[in-house]
Amino acid sequence: MKLKALLKKVYFYSLPNNALVRTVFGVLDRGIEAFRFVWEWFVKTFWVEPRFRSRYQAGKSLWIENSPYISGLGEIFLGEGVRISGKIGIAFMPVEGNEPKLCIGANTFVGVNCAFSSAESIVVGENCLLAAETVIRDNDGHPLDAVRRRENVRLNSDEVKAVTIGDDVWIGNRAMILKGVNIGDRAIVASCAVVTKDVAADTIVAGNPARVVRELPRSAKGAG
Repeated sequence: MKLKALLKKVYFYSLPNNALVRTVFGVLDRGIEAFRFVWEWFVKTFWVEPRFRSRYQAGKSLWIENSPYISGLGEIFLGEGVRISGKIGIAFMPVEGNEPKLCIGANTFVGVNCAFSSAESIVVGENCLLAAETVIRDNDGHPLDAVRRRENVRLNSDEVKAVTIGDDVWIGNRAMILKGVNIGDRAIVASCAVVTKDVAADTIVAGNPARVVRELPRSAKGAG
């Protein structure tokens, strides 16, 4: 019993909350944060970015924190000032006669865990905000016919439809943009929305399937 009581005291022990302890750990915390910043900058500058540029095209001032997980063969074009937060996934689906591509316009932000699946073309405009875990795909991933899926048959070209997203679009976290969708400039897609059809410019859509819930006031609309 004495051993059990001793182990319990040890388990629940905490350092005293005094000025000395706070000062020591405050210095350690700032030191660790500084080291982490320098290390992330070093990895980004001397490994992640040059490795990405060796295979794909990207403009100036690219900020890419981690090497994306990329499967399949396709082309990637990133505009100037694109920012990619954390780890993202890019899947190029094999479709005979197609050369899959992903294009992301200048100054667009791509949040952590975003995923793109391209069998033909996904084009994201400039100055867009793609929140964490956004999914954009121009294909279903597998044939809808169960027999073809069982036989691991590739998608046909007529089962793929390109996705186009305009400029200044904001897509909330965990939203899903499905094949054939065109999203107009300055539109907003709410979190967790599933977009199955075109979205007009200057509108806000939400829900599954996504529907227009509001039109942006004229004062908020772009000059175009």
